[in-house]
Amino acid sequence: MTFSDSRVADLVKSDFIPVWESVAPVSIATFDLGDGRTVRGTMGGEIAVYFCRPDGRAFDILPALHSPHATFWAVKNALDFYRATGATDDAIRKHHADVARD
Repeated sequence: MTFSDSRVADLVKSDFIPVWESVAPVSIATFDLGDGRTVRGTMGGEIAVYFCRPDGRAFDILPALHSPHATFWAVKNALDFYRATGATDDAIRKHHADVARD
């Protein structure tokens, strides 16, 4: 539901070119409810959101699925970083070195 949140969706649609890639088939599980009743459903894996420059090079990543609030701020922070620095190689190295020290 994270990406159906209007704040997240609007920010992504207005300032990014979203791309989605399936890297593994979706698993289907059958759950036994007892009394001969079962329910089938999909089991999704984790995701990663990559923030990339126009040349395709990733400059940040949001691993795993988070709440809409946390995802919104990760997207906003990535956008602010890109706008402030152009996500140059030097800016990326410095940013991640600074984050690792915190």
